[in-house]
Amino acid sequence: MLKLKPGTRKLISISIICLITLVATSSAALAASGDLANVQVSKVSGTVTVTNEYGTVVYKGSDDADAIEAAMKAIDNGVIFFQKGEYNIDRTLRLKSDITFIGDEGVVFDCISSPAFTTGTGGYSSSTIPVASNANSGTTQIKLSSVSGLNVGNYLKISDDFTVSYEGRAYKNGELAKIVAIDGSTVTIDSPLYDSYTTSRNAKVREISMLENIRFENIDFVGNGMGTSSTAVYFYATKNVTFSNCGIEDFGTRAISLFDCLDCTVEDSTFKRVFKDGTGYGIAITNACDNIVIKNNSFLEKGRHYIAVVSSGGGVTTDGFTRHVDVLDNIFRDCADEAVNSHPTSSPIFRVIGNEFYDSRKGVELARTDSIIKDNKFYRCGNALVTLSTGDHVIENNYFNGNRISIIPHATSNVIRNNVFDNGGYIMPELNAVIENNVFKNYSGYIIYASGSSGSNLQNIEITNNV
Repeated sequence: MLKLKPGTRKLISISIICLITLVATSSAALAASGDLANVQVSKVSGTVTVTNEYGTVVYKGSDDADAIEAAMKAIDNGVIFFQKGEYNIDRTLRLKSDITFIGDEGVVFDCISSPAFTTGTGGYSSSTIPVASNANSGTTQIKLSSVSGLNVGNYLKISDDFTVSYEGRAYKNGELAKIVAIDGSTVTIDSPLYDSYTTSRNAKVREISMLENIRFENIDFVGNGMGTSSTAVYFYATKNVTFSNCGIEDFGTRAISLFDCLDCTVEDSTFKRVFKDGTGYGIAITNACDNIVIKNNSFLEKGRHYIAVVSSGGGVTTDGFTRHVDVLDNIFRDCADEAVNSHPTSSPIFRVIGNEFYDSRKGVELARTDSIIKDNKFYRCGNALVTLSTGDHVIENNYFNGNRISIIPHATSNVIRNNVFDNGGYIMPELNAVIENNVFKNYSGYIIYASGSSGSNLQNIEITNNV
């Protein structure tokens, strides 16, 4: 028999009322989304109907992809609300600016085609313009050999032949900036350049007309299976993308792919079974992306890389390094490689804060970027945390439990402080590491194992005030 202390019954009653209120609020929010929709889509017995805000039917038929396309064409901007149902997307649909897709409970996009959605690359100019004089880090003005065809309000990707090598290929630096003024042959951009671009390295710009404000909410995306070359959504040159409260599963190549995207958020979503040998990425962040926030998601089952900064070369999307990625308060489980990974084509800063990592080959591996890695928990990973190449890393207030190796700090600077290491998993420093004020408990083997790899010597390792 359950015995309650005085006041407990009241607490339980309040909790139940709060739970009911939360569910009711969630349902009410979706109903309100439907009421405010500019277009509604429903599917009954195989027939899809699209109705605009005035009650006019703009499509009725059996082709789900045609119906979604008709819904997008029916409005210049606004909300498309999907009633409960499974919608088959058997061809790739082209997205546009200022569009929001919201699903009622139980909305599934069966992504037969790959990708199911894309912005396409039509916003990229087919040609580049040489930079006439060096554009230094911190400047907001770029002198060009010509401004013909450029427009205020569009974006530029500036790049040059500075390269970083990765897996036998050379990738070029670059970043995005918005044109706010044109005076003669000089363009003024909206924010200072991160890096310098020189004429001796063949600096150039490519104009890009960015799409903006695309949102998916409360929709489940189902792919063709982990072994297939399948992707849910490709975003090219898009600002302000949001994925919220979605489910994404059974894709081989990528779930969400971001190329040259700005100010994007993936939140409160669940990823499962995104895996194909050599290509499987839950969220692939590619080339000159900036300000990408990934928070409160659950990456739960059979991932290869759940989050990765990657690169591509060739074509109009070529060049660019990713900057400013925040990975916050997520859960990662069962990852066959790195759960969070930056290839050497990333630039500062990468923040990994408040996450939980379980049973993965590697939890986090970062190369050629500065990082803040704090308040995370790592359980039973092969290598919980690895830093490589250049970069300054602050690793603090994390909890490590039962990992094979807890930290491999091999970057330019690593400060490892105020962490708790429990039940095994040593630190394996090679160079430039400060290890201070940490707590080690329940150990039977190595705590810190510093040996140096072949061809290198131990350098600049400081170990103080640990318990």
